[in-house]
Amino acid sequence: MKPQTYDGSNDIGEYLTQFNLISEINNWSYQAKSLYLASSLSGNARSLLSELTEIQKRDFDSLVEILKTKYGTRKKAEIFRAQLKSMTRGKNHSISDLTQHIKKITRQAYPDANSEMIEILSLDCFIDSLDNSEIRLRLRECCPKTLAEAETIAVRLETHQLADKQRSQPINVLKSVETYIRKCDK
Repeated sequence: MKPQTYDGSNDIGEYLTQFNLISEINNWSYQAKSLYLASSLSGNARSLLSELTEIQKRDFDSLVEILKTKYGTRKKAEIFRAQLKSMTRGKNHSISDLTQHIKKITRQAYPDANSEMIEILSLDCFIDSLDNSEIRLRLRECCPKTLAEAETIAVRLETHQLADKQRSQPINVLKSVETYIRKCDK
C-alpha cells in the first residue's frame, strides 16, 4: 500500500495517523518510513524539503516536526475555537455532517485536551449549534452523556418533528379542497 500525497491543505495530524498505519501494514523500517514520507509530499509541503539538511530529509522525526510546525493545528487553535463558538447548522447540512465537523474542529481547537474533554466540548458545541430551539431545549432536557447519544436523540427529535408537520399537512390540504368545493358550488 502506498500513502496518499500530502500538499498541506488538509490536517497534518489526520494524514500522519493514516501514514503511520500504512507504514505498519507495509512493515517499513524507520529509514523507509522517512523516505516514503518525504516522497509523498507535494505542492507547498514539498517545498519544505528545501529547508532541511540531507540528514533531516531522511529522518522521520525531523520531517514530522517541520510538517507539524508548518501545518499543525497548535498555532491555529484560537481560530478553530472561534469557529466553534460561531458554528451553526446550515439548512442543507445533516445532523450527522454537523457532528463530524464539530468533532474535527474541536480536536483542532484543543489539540492538547484528552478525549474525555474533547467529548464534553463537542457535546456542548453540538447542542448550541442546532438551528431549532425546540430541539436544543429537549436535547438539554435529555442530558446526553456523549456526542453520539446527542446525535441519536437530535435525529429522533427532528424526525418526530418532521413527521408531526407532515401529519398536519393533509388536514390543511383537505380544508383547502373543501373550501374550493364550496366556492364552486355557489
